[in-house]
Amino acid sequence: MAPYYVYFGFSFFLYLFHLKFKENGKIDDIIFYTLLVFIILFTGLRYQVGSDWQNYEHEYFLKNKDFISSFTNRDFGFSILNFTFSSLGFSYVTLNLFLSIIAVSSVFIFCKNNPNWFIGIFMSIPYFFTMCIMGYVRQGLSIGILFLVFYAIQNNKKLLFLICIFFAVSIHKSSIIYLPLFALFFINENFSDIFLSLKKLFFLFLFVLFVCLFFILLIVLSNQWASIIGYLQQDRHSSGALVRSIMNLIPAIIFIIFKNNLNMPNIINKVCYFFTFLSVTFFLIIITKLISSTFVDRFGLSLIIFNTIIFSRISMLFNDSTYKFITNINIILYNFLIMYILLHYSNNGHFMY
Repeated sequence: MAPYYVYFGFSFFLYLFHLKFKENGKIDDIIFYTLLVFIILFTGLRYQVGSDWQNYEHEYFLKNKDFISSFTNRDFGFSILNFTFSSLGFSYVTLNLFLSIIAVSSVFIFCKNNPNWFIGIFMSIPYFFTMCIMGYVRQGLSIGILFLVFYAIQNNKKLLFLICIFFAVSIHKSSIIYLPLFALFFINENFSDIFLSLKKLFFLFLFVLFVCLFFILLIVLSNQWASIIGYLQQDRHSSGALVRSIMNLIPAIIFIIFKNNLNMPNIINKVCYFFTFLSVTFFLIIITKLISSTFVDRFGLSLIIFNTIIFSRISMLFNDSTYKFITNINIILYNFLIMYILLHYSNNGHFMY
């Protein structure tokens, strides 16, 4: 487990440099890109690490020989990536490195666009970079792209939203729950103005087209969705689902209590209401055992984005720099505790690097 502590420790070492030089834009950029490259290499160059490793390595070498059949697989976006890299003769490690570049870079882009970016990165180290990217290959990539979806929402980039949500859903279907957030681009618009603007009509057309194409795929892949319904109805229990749902309740509670003091843009504030609804709903479903906790937990993993948004802003509740520092250190310690529990008490010993 030593490499993980070096990985966390090096990140903390860079954080101390960030505190000292954050007023110097050039040095802070060097720290930013150093951490970015370090995490990409750490997660991307792993070998036989992760619960999905054997299954996806087997699929990589044996099942992706036909480009057309890639479209009929359970998640065609990931299947096409597999087919492309395998056909070009690249190793499975090379594919994982490419996936890490996409997922990790997306998180960094989102966090850099928000205050206290380093704390946002720290929130992602145990929960996303280690557990999702290294543990759940497809969903790790899909959630990584979702970070860009929320970057698009924050910066009013409609086309980027549609492109990213399409790729996220094509890689892991759980990302479909964020498709309705496209409405946020128009929530403050006058209804008549939307239809008088050719640009807005164009984006509405793209959105409708995307939804239609997606549901056509649902019909084409109906056999795959039958297996999902079966998965939903099975009495499958995830031992970590309750813990993770409680973790996702923490930012929800903080948001409800302190939403007026977190200095969030109006559109991100609306996003956080949606996240809060999901956090509470998933928690209630898990404790009442209405459906498979494993199924619900898969949707809940994407709430790492909610954690990143809220925890990176907690220090804004204080004016005193000492209190800000203490708050951020406690958040880092909280993430170290998550990392420790993940490495030493996980049911699966698949994180040995």
